[in-house]
Amino acid sequence: MVARHRDRLWAVALRTTGNREDAADGLQDGLVAAYRRAAAVRGDAAVTTRLHRVVVNACLDRLRAARVRPTEA
Repeated sequence: MVARHRDRLWAVALRTTGNREDAADGLQDGLVAAYRRAAAVRGDAAVTTRLHRVVVNACLDRLRAARVRPTEA
């Protein structure tokens, strides 16, 4: 399932975050979250739609956390 959607999800994560590092972390967080919640999915949405939303939410969570805790170089 991941291999089939990987390229599209990567593009979504990269477009959402704007940089490769946050996109990679957000994509990983999203896929882990989707795997953990797979049993609770109702099935009323397509797998692609569900994965897209989970990855976008994970990326946005990562961006929000970065704004709250700015890092110093």
